[in-house]
Amino acid sequence: MKTRLLVPTDGSALSLRIVPTIERFLSPDQAELILLRVSPHAQSQGTAQAALLHDPLLDHATMARMTSRDFERGEHPIYANQIESNRRVELEAELQPIIEELHQHGYAVEPLVEFGDPAEAILTAAQQHHVDLIAMTTHGRTGLTRQLFGSITEDVLRHTTLPVLVVHPAREDKMTG
Repeated sequence: MKTRLLVPTDGSALSLRIVPTIERFLSPDQAELILLRVSPHAQSQGTAQAALLHDPLLDHATMARMTSRDFERGEHPIYANQIESNRRVELEAELQPIIEELHQHGYAVEPLVEFGDPAEAILTAAQQHHVDLIAMTTHGRTGLTRQLFGSITEDVLRHTTLPVLVVHPAREDKMTG
């Protein structure tokens, strides 16, 4: 039976630095990967425009030509659904190069795109897809930056009962370099 791994990525090179660690510890015949990309929920054009109205730095003359009806149309759920659907296609396309690389190494990989809070999406995907292990990198933020930006890794560690393989790429470079 293969180990099912959930591999969350934000699309950055840093988040994909977990892949060599996975390859080092689990061979293709031992692992089945779910590559997860999480994005914030799409805003409809109207929601984005409404947010702009409250921006003190915006020159409101550009928004003066818009009517309340324009905003109402932009708020329709179908626009948000279309935006999210388009974004899903974009994110799946972004995952393709790493999926192809993993396939070339013999790994079974399933892409997964979700929208919402990253930590919540990781925890939900882990439960829904019955994974055995979550494998992810961390930025390793400390102090004020950690307080301002939070830590997705910390949230996942705090709220899961699954084992989590966490790699801090800068520390790993020091150990292997």
